Amino acid sequence: MRTPIKDLRFKSKALPVLMSIIPPESKVETFLFFSGDIEVNLAEANRHVTSHTTELPVYDFWLTLMDDADMLVEHIKHLHPIPSQDVANVFQKTLNKQKNPYTRAALFFLLNRCSELGTISSGDYDEARYNPLALSYIKRFKQQNFDITWDKEFIASLEKEIDADFIFIPAGKFTYSFMQDGLNTGDDTTRFDHDELSRTLSNIRVPTLVLYSYHPALLNIYSLFKTKILIDKYGKVTDDKSAAKEILIANF
Repeated sequence: MRTPIKDLRFKSKALPVLMSIIPPESKVETFLFFSGDIEVNLAEANRHVTSHTTELPVYDFWLTLMDDADMLVEHIKHLHPIPSQDVANVFQKTLNKQKNPYTRAALFFLLNRCSELGTISSGDYDEARYNPLALSYIKRFKQQNFDITWDKEFIASLEKEIDADFIFIPAGKFTYSFMQDGLNTGDDTTRFDHDELSRTLSNIRVPTLVLYSYHPALLNIYSLFKTKILIDKYGKVTDDKSAAKEILIANF
């Protein structure tokens, strides 16, 4: 199933590898939810998925989509095109202040589809990036084996008792923690410390898979984890670090 939200910061080919590890009928709790590209397709493939986000605009959009997709489409059609970059900038800053949930969700969608990076609260807006075909992804979306929940904090939510067969975390691109200082990630990206995540996962009893874009520093950060699967640009498992585009790390 095609998700209506794009995430140009982290485009994964790891779904087949994940499905080879996570059996059908498994109960899966996922974290750092945004575009839903992997999570929605896991659910469609008969895995029971509950996705967590700490970002209210993300939570808000998906709740609205699941509540009434046709109403959401009508609001998108009404708001598109946003008149100018200046108006788009205002919406980027005031999205959460919009009182109508369908207006908030429609703006979330438009800012995502028309942003250069797929971000909501930042990025240059260009209506030429809008593709009406994306509306069909909203209309065709079916809430099948899928739910979403909001957490106040990411790492703290992992430390709670989790009733699941697997945990999955699409962690995205690795960035040294000190490089995140002063970085404006907006209301659509959760900042976290990778060393802290590694320490937390080492104490979790539920089988956990964390997926990154490949970076050699991750081999050191997760040095205590025996399972590290390298994935190439075609979504195939590889032993060649120079060909690796993603890395899947497991605590089991």
